[in-house]
Amino acid sequence: MTVVNGSPDFIKQTLKQELRPARRLQLVAKPYSDRWAAFPNAGRRLVMFENTDVANLVSEGFLQSAADDTYVLSSPAPAPKIFVVCTPKSGSSFLVTLLQNITGFGHYNPVFADEQMLEGDPYLPNMEVAAQWPSVSQLHCHAKPKTLALCEQFSIRPIFLTRDIYDSLLSMKEYIDRVPHHELFPNYYELATEDEKRAFIVNVYAPIIVRIVSSWRDAFSEQRVPIYWETYRRFFGDPMSETRAILRHLGLEYTDRQIQDAIERTQNEAGITKLNKGVSGRGRAAFAEHERRQVEALIESFGGFDPSVFEGIPTVSPDNSEPLAANLVEKGRKDRSPRPMADHVTSERPSGSTEVRAQELMQLGGGRGSVYRFDELLTPQESQAPPLIFLHVPKAAGSTLNAIFMKNYKFRADSRGDSFFSRYTPRELVNLANAPRSEDDRTRPGFFTGHINLDNEIFRSMPVRYVAITLLRDPVDRAISHYRFNSTQPSVFQDAIRDGLSVVDYCRKFADAVATQYSIFAPQDGVDAAIRRLEEEISFFGLQSEFSQCVEALGVLLGLPTRTYRNLNATATDAATVTPSEVAELQSLFSEDVKFYTRAVEIYRERMMRLPKPASEHRWARYYS
Repeated sequence: MTVVNGSPDFIKQTLKQELRPARRLQLVAKPYSDRWAAFPNAGRRLVMFENTDVANLVSEGFLQSAADDTYVLSSPAPAPKIFVVCTPKSGSSFLVTLLQNITGFGHYNPVFADEQMLEGDPYLPNMEVAAQWPSVSQLHCHAKPKTLALCEQFSIRPIFLTRDIYDSLLSMKEYIDRVPHHELFPNYYELATEDEKRAFIVNVYAPIIVRIVSSWRDAFSEQRVPIYWETYRRFFGDPMSETRAILRHLGLEYTDRQIQDAIERTQNEAGITKLNKGVSGRGRAAFAEHERRQVEALIESFGGFDPSVFEGIPTVSPDNSEPLAANLVEKGRKDRSPRPMADHVTSERPSGSTEVRAQELMQLGGGRGSVYRFDELLTPQESQAPPLIFLHVPKAAGSTLNAIFMKNYKFRADSRGDSFFSRYTPRELVNLANAPRSEDDRTRPGFFTGHINLDNEIFRSMPVRYVAITLLRDPVDRAISHYRFNSTQPSVFQDAIRDGLSVVDYCRKFADAVATQYSIFAPQDGVDAAIRRLEEEISFFGLQSEFSQCVEALGVLLGLPTRTYRNLNATATDAATVTPSEVAELQSLFSEDVKFYTRAVEIYRERMMRLPKPASEHRWARYYS
């Protein structure tokens, strides 16, 4: 039994979060007037509400009177989920990251823990565990009845992405040639000739691609769930228009400026998205005639569907020429279109004062966690990997480090501006920030990231011990990078720079945007306080100039198993220039920040001298992705 005592708003949030995914709920009066019991019809949960005036909930329309002392509450829709179902090497990583960048939703893999991603099906218990978290998922699954039923249950409107089959096969071969995967394809790397390697790709991957496309073609024709059919050629030919159409299909509304910003950001994250855009149609010529006949025979064996579906939209009816599949109707039934996702996000985002939120967090167990100090990470005692908060200092290699964290942690939660609570309720955040239940936990350990300062609410909200990480950079180099980078990005900054604004005047005019690093760590104090808090409240900080060493140190301290990376968000070579005299002026302008950075470097060097040698296996390593 769960006993709940709190404000009406808190009771409502509990009803919405604690009892999902029950479809209906009854509140039944007890013999004593100040208590009410909530019974989902499945009988799996019992929630007691103390000191709650149910009459107010009825008058507000939150509950409806059914009969006698019984009230009915329709269970809220699950948090929005986006499924990008795709064939291998179809540009899906780019599309998934783009949708994350636009919506701010986290990335979630709903496949069963021991099942490979390729042809892995979404697993209902995993979906139920993550029901309250908005997410984007990348899947290479078939349109099985149970998958389509799951999409109906969670109001998911899948996006299916495919590509010319020969282009996909060639891209897969080039990928595993370039990035060795000996543990997955041991036989491939024993092959001696290009003919043998192409035969391997055709024999192994062509059947997978054809099976996936064939099943989703049938699902698209049956119209059981609304499916948006996307192709590599069409999407990368006009990403702005196609993204607009995809968002309309999902019921999400964003401005063109937001979409364009997200596209540019995603393009700068090529290390995450693995985008290796090639010329459409180049694959066919790479395969021999007998290999192409083999692929065509395979397609014929699956009912002989038109191969043009790899680069176009399957035919549903003679008058269906609209590429948007948002209004598909199941045969013989009324329109099943779910409520637009944007409505759900807006309706369930928390409101109220910081004090009220702090009270809710405390009731839920938030605020109990303390930060790991550097010395504690040298010999960690706890067996479970903790959550991580990344304090992302702008223009200090933070995007690259975020990419490394995404490869290791199971969920990424981004702030919106400087707040995480505009995206997550206190209950959602506490759930995400808890320690993993086991090595197979699908969402934990997670990490929280954003351009925040050390006074941010997130640090006072953690329910368990956590790791806080940041990167610093030489203040003058950082200011110059900020200036030069923004000279290449359409914005008010670029407009000002093109009008002749020097780097020194830029740093004065846009002081809040550039910001000193010490003010991030001591917003109300000076350098001494910033250094003290950096040492005591940040578990580990690295230096942008020593990035590789920092990544290795994180491997030793946290046990991160994946530490490969590509530098992201690099400044273009044609960016605005800075003169030596301007550099000297910046030294004076950022003198306090230079003092802070100089002292931080001394601490960093001393810590590196005490860093132990890598252990054979860190006790936290088994919890990461």
